[in-house]
Amino acid sequence: MHAPAVQPTSPAALAVAPGGGLYIVDGNRVLERLPSGRFIVFASGLKSPGGVAVHDGTLYVAEADRVAGISHGTVRTVFRSPSPTAVTFDPKGRLVVTSSEWGEVLRGTTIIAGRRAGPQGVVGIGRSATRASTDGADGLAYDRAGNLFLSGINTKTLLMVDTHGRTRLPIGMRGFYPRGAGGIVPGPGGTVYAMETQDVDTLGPHSIRRVFTFTNRRFDGIRNFLPDGIAVARDGTIYLDTALGNGWTNRSAIVSLRDGKLRVLWRGPS
Repeated sequence: MHAPAVQPTSPAALAVAPGGGLYIVDGNRVLERLPSGRFIVFASGLKSPGGVAVHDGTLYVAEADRVAGISHGTVRTVFRSPSPTAVTFDPKGRLVVTSSEWGEVLRGTTIIAGRRAGPQGVVGIGRSATRASTDGADGLAYDRAGNLFLSGINTKTLLMVDTHGRTRLPIGMRGFYPRGAGGIVPGPGGTVYAMETQDVDTLGPHSIRRVFTFTNRRFDGIRNFLPDGIAVARDGTIYLDTALGNGWTNRSAIVSLRDGKLRVLWRGPS
């Protein structure tokens, strides 16, 4: 029996599904947008889901007190942590999680960055990342070289843990605000993509490059598109969404970007 079709209400974090569809965090559930454009409920009853990632066909979701792995209709706990906000995988395929309550980036019991009960703000630059603050990171992604990019929401700063395990400021102390949880994601070939207010950027160890901007852009009746979620497919297609009620946009929407061309996949009522 086919799952009944539904509609998104408040789209947030995104991930590309194994079959070419799209996972969308939507309230306490995850929807899947099938390649046909139809939406179904992939998982429900989640607790404050945040960032998501797909690895080996399984969807990983940061919830209120755990990371859940969802596959073939089964939801299981794969990691326990207070208030995880984002998940990713390191170059060896190991799960890496941010904990907003502890202010740490964890791989299992190993602390990669941050220190429990450590200072807030941007401190410890140039030190071992385990002696530096993560600045409230809620986004994570590794680049092809093995550098780990973090978005610190406390002071809106981009951080990077280099391959020597030291915390760096790849673009200095300029403002950087990817907003929604999971706002920094890996793309094909180890390129790191991020939302930065209304821009879509790629990140490097010493630079940031704008790929696209929604600033002053109106399309298909949508104004002030402010990205809340981002995902990048293997072919380079970038998926983004926005939600009505965020103080900017006039309607919820999900869009795709490919070679600079913008396409609306779904839009809600204004």
